[in-house]
Amino acid sequence: MTPSVLKVKLGANKIDAVLINKNTASSVTNVEWNCLSLKQSLRRSAISFAWCCLFLTSGCAVTPETLCPNGQKPAINDLLYLGTATPKGIVNPEDWLQFLKISVTPRFPNGFSFWPAQGQWQSNTGIIVYEASYILNLIHPNDGKNETAVNAIINDYRQHFEQEAVLRVQSPVCTSLNKL
Repeated sequence: MTPSVLKVKLGANKIDAVLINKNTASSVTNVEWNCLSLKQSLRRSAISFAWCCLFLTSGCAVTPETLCPNGQKPAINDLLYLGTATPKGIVNPEDWLQFLKISVTPRFPNGFSFWPAQGQWQSNTGIIVYEASYILNLIHPNDGKNETAVNAIINDYRQHFEQEAVLRVQSPVCTSLNKL
């Protein structure tokens, strides 16, 4: 059997294919196909494949509702990282507690947690800043009312303590509160 090579050249509207016999280096055949129908066929196949993938995976979405075990409810866990360095000094513990009383407690009267932390971040000027901070932990239903409340707390803190930024980390969680 004589070894042969098929050389294919793709053009804008055609495909040239040449079958070459390796022993004689002669062209055995030169075939030209019209690509338009091939391109249309490939395009239709790709679109059909994309729609099938979308349809088949649409029922596979995982939401917190599907992940929460019996007795637990889906919620959002917001962690706010609130720096204490201000142009006038630092946010002292009395100022912090006053802020909680005025801005956070009315919006989350059912409760929240906070703790002091140390951290670093890069300012708008590119300088690495080390500072004490507070982390405020808010767990709440995923709704517009609570989203507005969290954004209001962030804006209040930034304005009141002249902060360049507040970091917000938001995660879906499952919650349960076991009372006596």
